[in-house]
Amino acid sequence: SRISAIIVGDREIKGIVRWEGGDYLRMYGLQHISNLEPGQNVYTTGIGGTFPAGLFVGTVVHPVDDDQTIYSIVDVEPAVNFSLIHEVFIITGSERSDIWDDGDGTGQFLRPEIQ
Repeated sequence: SRISAIIVGDREIKGIVRWEGGDYLRMYGLQHISNLEPGQNVYTTGIGGTFPAGLFVGTVVHPVDDDQTIYSIVDVEPAVNFSLIHEVFIITGSERSDIWDDGDGTGQFLRPEIQ
């Protein structure tokens, strides 16, 4: 599967993250002039609606040497150890404001902002 993601740093750089096997995720479609640094955080963008914006995906490890593409590629260390995950669920809100109160009584929470 693929996820639209953003690297947060001096500039926000958008790309696509996918897993191809191995220890790292790969992020594609980055401009060559991006000035990527190890340690920069990667978050979901919310584009496509599958995942909400602002979920922490992982951390940039190092660029992948591939001079034959017009875009840069980086390896991303996942935020979680996938071999330890058994179930995943995402709660996006509820109609019951008595349980999920966001302060205005609607019961809906806003998506987290990228910080």
